[in-house]
Amino acid sequence: MTAAPLIANGIPKSGTYFLDSIVRTTGHWQRTGLHMAKPHSVIRHEDGSTETIPRPALDVIPTIAAGTYTNAHMSWDAEIEASLLANKVKHVLIYRDPRDTIVSMMRWQTYNPNFVTSDAERQRQTELQLGFANDRDRIRHFILLMRWNDYSDYSPWLKSPACHAVRFEDIYREITSGEAEMPTVRRLYDYLEVTLQPEELRACLHNSVTSSGEKSKIGAWRQFFGAEELALLEYPQFKQSMSALGYRLHSPAITKTETYRNEEGALLLREYWDTSHPDCPKHMRDLNPRPTVYIRAEPVSEEQ
Repeated sequence: MTAAPLIANGIPKSGTYFLDSIVRTTGHWQRTGLHMAKPHSVIRHEDGSTETIPRPALDVIPTIAAGTYTNAHMSWDAEIEASLLANKVKHVLIYRDPRDTIVSMMRWQTYNPNFVTSDAERQRQTELQLGFANDRDRIRHFILLMRWNDYSDYSPWLKSPACHAVRFEDIYREITSGEAEMPTVRRLYDYLEVTLQPEELRACLHNSVTSSGEKSKIGAWRQFFGAEELALLEYPQFKQSMSALGYRLHSPAITKTETYRNEEGALLLREYWDTSHPDCPKHMRDLNPRPTVYIRAEPVSEEQ
């Protein structure tokens, strides 16, 4: 039986091409090469170059053939939802902690050669590599660019009858750990109506066109985000994105925060972490294996 037409959709830098790799691994779909968005679509050629064409999602959906799939960055829309149902198109959305999308975008534009498909992108990558002292400075740059993005318009897909939504953190953790049960993966395969082949799934890791190759993909923001970076994210659109997708800007493992000045007069933020809480980072639990309080101090910028 030929597989139903399929859309592999994702919030930008949430694992769209990781999902693409999973779909290809099943062996039931052929990629169309098209990447859909609401106002237009993009063709990605074999040589990595791209071409924008004036075909909105509503025009593309009825033309997706059985046994083929199309990638997308496509937020929810009532007409698109109705078209997916009417044309019996399977639709999977992958979403992710918006803080990690910032890290992923920084790594993609700064280090991945596949980002460069034009002179403008080559110049952009060069500026990112040479114009900043380190990745934490680059992260602040990307926070200022991306905190305007409101991904809450994707959130209706999470409960839509025309979508199967998957959290990146859940599916990536299951595949990398090699655990036997893999409930998230199994639900996805049940939705796609294909047989799960667990041994083939690890081939999906780190081999997509947009992959950074970094192995730390879940909670990667913790490597770069201190008090100053988190303060920059106190922005209405970003906070709305976090909430709508089911994430918290501030960890529930933090029991108290306070600011104070050290002996040099610098303003610091002190966080009190409950190390018995499952949301507490592993390195804090390792330093304090018994249920206790781990106190983290970070400098606070006074120029905001």
